Amino acid sequence: MALSITPSSRIADPAWHAPHWQHGRLRAVPVQQDPALAVAAVAAVTAAACRRRWSRLPCAAEPAEPAIKSGFLAFPDSFVFGVATSAYQIEGASDSYGRKPSIWDDFAHRPGTTSNGATGDVACDHYHLFKEDVDLMSKVNIKAYRFSISWSRILDGSGRINEEGIQFYSDLIDSLLAAGIEPWVTLYHWDLPAALDWLGPKDSITSAFSTYARTCFNSFGDRVKRWITLNEPWCSAVLGYNTGDHAPGHTDSADSAPYIAGHHMLLAHAEAVRVFREDFAHQKGQIGISLNADWRQPMDGTSEARHAARRAMDFSLGWFAQPVFEGDYPECMKKACGERLPAFTPGESALLRGSADFFGLNCYSANFAKAAQQPPEGSGYWNDIGVEWWHTDPDWERSDMGWPIVPWSLREILLYIQKRYRPTGGIFITENGCACESDESADLDCRPDALTPMEAGDAWRQETDFVFEDPERVRFFRAHLSAVHAAISHGADVRGYFAWSFLDNFEWAEGYTKRFGIVRVDFPTQERTLKSSARFLAEVFKASGLEAPSKEEQYGGRTF
Repeated sequence: MALSITPSSRIADPAWHAPHWQHGRLRAVPVQQDPALAVAAVAAVTAAACRRRWSRLPCAAEPAEPAIKSGFLAFPDSFVFGVATSAYQIEGASDSYGRKPSIWDDFAHRPGTTSNGATGDVACDHYHLFKEDVDLMSKVNIKAYRFSISWSRILDGSGRINEEGIQFYSDLIDSLLAAGIEPWVTLYHWDLPAALDWLGPKDSITSAFSTYARTCFNSFGDRVKRWITLNEPWCSAVLGYNTGDHAPGHTDSADSAPYIAGHHMLLAHAEAVRVFREDFAHQKGQIGISLNADWRQPMDGTSEARHAARRAMDFSLGWFAQPVFEGDYPECMKKACGERLPAFTPGESALLRGSADFFGLNCYSANFAKAAQQPPEGSGYWNDIGVEWWHTDPDWERSDMGWPIVPWSLREILLYIQKRYRPTGGIFITENGCACESDESADLDCRPDALTPMEAGDAWRQETDFVFEDPERVRFFRAHLSAVHAAISHGADVRGYFAWSFLDNFEWAEGYTKRFGIVRVDFPTQERTLKSSARFLAEVFKASGLEAPSKEEQYGGRTF
């Protein structure tokens, strides 16, 4: 069934998510020469993958195992298939119904911070259209929906509860459950209340997050059984407190501020998990964290390249995963950063160790790493890494974000996480997707004000047979789901996959110029139209499997 839907209720604002927005545009510039390359490495920010030990990482000289097999690829019956969004990127209603400003409200309204001055004030108007959106999810067989709660919609900086915000999320959760869709709730997806700052005193920011988490568990935990504390703390720390490309846009003390912010986020995560496990165990839920992570492959078979790849993974994925699963930072980070990297007390380390019931992974791309050709200059995160980790293969295809499309790297990172961290609750891919747009859609975006969101207008709905074709996104999903299947076949305990994203929406600093959604949003009218990728995923979700890509569909370039 194909349909085109125009929202049937009226009111004001939405917004969306996409963590790695600058990943491609600075890829060719050495990090030491341009701090903005921080963003270029954002997708390559976190994790790694390899079923072998680091001393035996595959390289160009070794035969690459295929990422897939032919025929139908069946997933376990218990495998969770879903889609994902985030509050600021889709909700809108940014200054009404008791919601207080977030750091992204402040940041997006500063001149020059986003493409065309875009903000999340209206975005997809999901706040008013959530019932229509849930109905659309149901029609395309979505069984799980990962969304985030806007902290400042339910609490202000002083901890006062906004009952209208609580009611909105309660109604959304009830609508999802009525449609047979499992809610997965992220507590923090970058929209910190403007009254707070991750650089504030650790006790106060940890206490504030604990109060917020407790409010959510108390209000929604009777129905929500899957919680994620933080989304991509690497991006919040580095892009928010080093490069200044994301909110709050700090660049002062860039050599130490990202480490302080990241440290406080980890402590806040640990405290929220403690509250959940000690005070809400009767709810019988699970809680984890989502880390953005792309595979760093050794450039060649030398020990120097293997060391560089290992160090790159430690400075990205390991920065947050190692404290959460083992209680402390990687040794190479402690040695390189010295006192600029805060230390955990024995009590904090104990609280952090094992503070995730599952491993959430957001993965989009891959790069090669090798030893730095010359000593890095200056100080700060990018120089602390001390290796070149941004190299690519010229034959790799790229998305509209400029990110390399490397499906087999998803297999590798899943295998690496399984071997390195052995999460007892398994691995859930909480984001994976592709920015691309058909010519027909791009032509529509050339209209005046085509990328200026408006409130939803008077209620009406129209169903048609029209579908926007996005074959490249279908190809992307088929290849990456095949890589997930291969990882499971090789022993990775992968238990779920969430496509990014359900809707086209506010892509952070890129504004509305990049479309990740499986549903097209016409921003001036808020009309929703299915894309062929939505139909494709609907069939995958229904069958709990898919046909492997044909030889013609597979991606070229160097494999590993």
